[in-house]
Amino acid sequence: ALKKNDVIIVAGDVADSITETVKELERIAAAYKTVLYIDGNHEYSEELYKKDGDITAFDDNLRVAISHLPNVHFLKDGPVTIDGTAIIGRNGHWDYKALEGASVEDAQAAIMDKIRLPLSDATIFSDQAKKDVADLKQLVKDLNADPDIHSIFVVTHTLPGKDLMPARVKGAPPVFSNLGNSEMADVLTEDTGAKIKNWVFGHWHGYHSASLNGVEYNCHPRGTPRPGKPEYTVLEVEVKTAAKTAAPKPQAPKPPAP
Repeated sequence: ALKKNDVIIVAGDVADSITETVKELERIAAAYKTVLYIDGNHEYSEELYKKDGDITAFDDNLRVAISHLPNVHFLKDGPVTIDGTAIIGRNGHWDYKALEGASVEDAQAAIMDKIRLPLSDATIFSDQAKKDVADLKQLVKDLNADPDIHSIFVVTHTLPGKDLMPARVKGAPPVFSNLGNSEMADVLTEDTGAKIKNWVFGHWHGYHSASLNGVEYNCHPRGTPRPGKPEYTVLEVEVKTAAKTAAPKPQAPKPPAP
């Protein structure tokens, strides 16, 4: 009902289960021509937090669950290109290093206690965090080499780097170390053509925006109702595309000098 165009980005944490997430994606898919979705940590609650932490199994189960929604694109399955802009995404997870002043050991203990998983499972998330960074770096490298791609739009669930951490979490307890992936900023090292213009993320429960190194970052959550939260309005992100350089016109050879 609030849409401004035909494309919507859903950056994770839709609900506390795949089942409820799919119900919401069905509603969204009925309203939008194209739904670009990446999973958040809350979607895992039904499986990952109650079983052995098999993220691959989660991905497969999610794909089956949304297979009847052809206009919902799980960004983990590859880029979606619209008018020369490639949209790519990964959850991002966390590496327990995004919060200044908190040791990895303290962060692991606090977060595993919060989500009721044994401490031995802590590396499930940091291993996946590294893989998500590696995947995005390779995608950005490949897309920079593609002359048909003029700009890259990145979507992650968690905050993509320490510089994006909101000021209010400075000095926060170690449990807040799962807000972001400190190594995600390394993705920009593969952006040799400066094609990344926009990056949106979820996870953070409030609005957050910043402009860093030529990239516009935005977090604009729909959910997490709480007292005093402003009424939700749609954030429309305008993609900045680099002008495509026109090929030089062929010229007739000059006649030989007399």
